[in-house]
Amino acid sequence: MTNPQDADTRAPNPQDSTPDNTWSVSYWDQSSNGYRFWQAEDGEARFVYDPVTPSESSSGTYSGGRPNEGSLDPNQIEALFVRLCGLEANTAAHTSKRQMGTGMFHIREGDSQRRFILRNGSDRRAFDAFVAQFRKP
Repeated sequence: MTNPQDADTRAPNPQDSTPDNTWSVSYWDQSSNGYRFWQAEDGEARFVYDPVTPSESSSGTYSGGRPNEGSLDPNQIEALFVRLCGLEANTAAHTSKRQMGTGMFHIREGDSQRRFILRNGSDRRAFDAFVAQFRKP
């Protein structure tokens, strides 16, 4: 996964948390493990977990576990977007620089894209707890 570069700054609409069109969400956690969620034009929603390997880690020993991929059910999609809307709207928890302990998001809905970086704190830890279900046990 590559880090996002450019994005618009459109605010989320909490009344319509789940998009009707094609979308993707990329998230890099505090250790740079990558999560990608998307829905293609055919309507199938999927995820991929792309963990950091020891050769990629700054310590040379950290491993984010094993890669994983699969399908998303409607409840998981709804839960993802409800959380994203809340995190994106809470700009007090955002930061402009990617640093240790932060989480980075890149969201695409149709032709629109945006990104934000979440500070280390309870919001980031809660989102990490949510995405843990997409890792291999």
